[in-house]
Amino acid sequence: MLESKILTQPPTIRLEIIPCHKDNYSYLFFVSEKKCVVIDACELGPLDDYFEMHQVQPVAILTTHHHWDHVGGNIELQKKYNCPIYGSHLDVARIPGIDNPISSNEQFTLQGFPIQTLFVPGHTHFHVAYFFPQQKYLFSGDSFFSCGCGRIFEGTYEQMYETLNQFQQLPPDTLLFCGHEYSQKNIEFALQFEPANKDLLNRKKSIEELLALNHPTVPTTLELERKINPFLRSHSSIIKTALKNPHLSDFETFVALRKNRDIF
Repeated sequence: MLESKILTQPPTIRLEIIPCHKDNYSYLFFVSEKKCVVIDACELGPLDDYFEMHQVQPVAILTTHHHWDHVGGNIELQKKYNCPIYGSHLDVARIPGIDNPISSNEQFTLQGFPIQTLFVPGHTHFHVAYFFPQQKYLFSGDSFFSCGCGRIFEGTYEQMYETLNQFQQLPPDTLLFCGHEYSQKNIEFALQFEPANKDLLNRKKSIEELLALNHPTVPTTLELERKINPFLRSHSSIIKTALKNPHLSDFETFVALRKNRDIF
């Protein structure tokens, strides 16, 4: 399992990445020295171990979607720490312990920090992401990955395409924190279509170095993702040619890429 990683941003913001399961990430956004907001309580063990070891109190859980590997710690953490659970009002029946349903594209304040909820269907019907505008932190769950996007389980290709377009409207220096450590395989996939992309090759090298140190490969920036992520680059003539059909529309290119990634 990858080691946890602490990120700091002046003057007081601290964020820690907690590896869970095989390749999941939970995130702890610190609202004070000993209090944090959990984004996706993937499983009880690693989170509770951290809270007890460091005497940290979770004050809320933000859930991106209902899949078991993102909500496995909800009930136990809620019982032990009495922390409220936020999630889509459309998915109350499937998110364990949810007691603060939030609307799509809602703006709210939690522990003094503004948060914007983005409705990002595709991976699931009611998937949401959380954007912290002051810090420019994006917690995308399984909708958007470093050099990738989520597999379409419940939604449609059209929805996922629009979801990624929505992310592209965020500031370029937005930091992306995604739900899984998929970067290495995503890079290998992307290189099939743009083998000469220097930004992609540089990212491959940095990912290999991070993983060799047992570190997460996130965060990444939206600016970098626009240069390397094939699902944000369906306009590329190089990618269209690699798909052996230079006349594909951008949306058709996206669909072809996602279908290829499903079997990669």
